[in-house]
Amino acid sequence: MKKLFLSILILLASHGLVIAEPSTPLLDPTNSVTEITTTGVYTAKSCTIVKIKIVTDGTNDATLILHDSASAASGNVIDETTVIGADHYGFGGPFPGGRRVFNGIYGTISGTGASCFIDVRWD
Repeated sequence: MKKLFLSILILLASHGLVIAEPSTPLLDPTNSVTEITTTGVYTAKSCTIVKIKIVTDGTNDATLILHDSASAASGNVIDETTVIGADHYGFGGPFPGGRRVFNGIYGTISGTGASCFIDVRWD
């Protein structure tokens, strides 16, 4: 099987085809993805939100509210999303081109077993 795979790679390379892995935020030093499971401050720095994924436990609904604030649930609401428990996950936004926050991100997450992943681009 390895010989077949290597043969295919050599054949593709000999025809000028380039094989590359898709870029991922985890490989980009200007991006980071963090899982949040409790209410609180995610960051006290300005950044751009690229994507938000909210995860449920499969039974209970999950609600996420994000504020442009470094210390409390105040300031402008960036996003408010509820995901039905049986859906298992959902996405906040959309954020075409990213959503800029100036003061930081404070998140309120509720629902048994709820968590979210926030992908941000740092300035």
